[in-house]
Amino acid sequence: MSRYLDNPAGRLQAMLSDLREIGPNTPVRHAWAKVLGIRADDLPEFVRRFGLLVSLPGQIRAEVDALEDVDPDMLLRHLPDVEAALEESLASPNAALGNVFAKYDSTALFALEACSDYLHRRRAESVISDDGLKEIVEKTRELIDYVLQSDIPDDLKTFLLTRLREIEQAVQDIQIRGTQALVDVLERTAGALAMRPGLYERLKVQEPVWSMFAAVLSIIASIAQVTAIMLTPGPSSSSEEVTGPPEARIQLVLTGDANADMGELTADDNA
Repeated sequence: MSRYLDNPAGRLQAMLSDLREIGPNTPVRHAWAKVLGIRADDLPEFVRRFGLLVSLPGQIRAEVDALEDVDPDMLLRHLPDVEAALEESLASPNAALGNVFAKYDSTALFALEACSDYLHRRRAESVISDDGLKEIVEKTRELIDYVLQSDIPDDLKTFLLTRLREIEQAVQDIQIRGTQALVDVLERTAGALAMRPGLYERLKVQEPVWSMFAAVLSIIASIAQVTAIMLTPGPSSSSEEVTGPPEARIQLVLTGDANADMGELTADDNA
């Protein structure tokens, strides 16, 4: 069974298929924790991750409805079975996994595969390689340690640590959300810089912290292949500019071409 991870149907299919590899007598929460790569006794994280998981059927419907020249009813016919399995998981987290298996079968998985195939060919997202994820994780953790030991002002330290921990969480969420998890961090970062006067100017003089942070964001922008961000201290001539305070104008350049050269994130005084 093919597993395209560049769309929500493929990601959900992969996780439900992995769930089938676990013994039917395993408690539901323990089984899902194994699939999601978290501890079963970490209830807050389990609830958060499972909340993302149960949102996937709605995303699949939206993606399939956006396709042209397909019959959505045919592709989504067995999606209610998948939703029933997720609802059973929520209703009886301590019950035997076999109760969840009773809600969906190989037909439902095949239907998800068909959805995934269509979305892969027509609405594919970018996919980050294991090496790419490893690089992001390593540089993010390195910078977290550096920031914690630095003597930069507390508010700047808080800003950077918040963004960096969001990146760590986004990497964990890629299994469910795909690259959008990382793109959201870029957007929140740009929004924060645009809405807080003077923040960019104060950050860019904190070297080498700022250069290290910009490098992490640049890696994400390049790998995600959907967004390039340029941070500039002054006005931009681009019609795509999102206007912020004079101290930190943020320019977002978006493209739908996943194969295009996405450029880089810069903090160039002469931009």
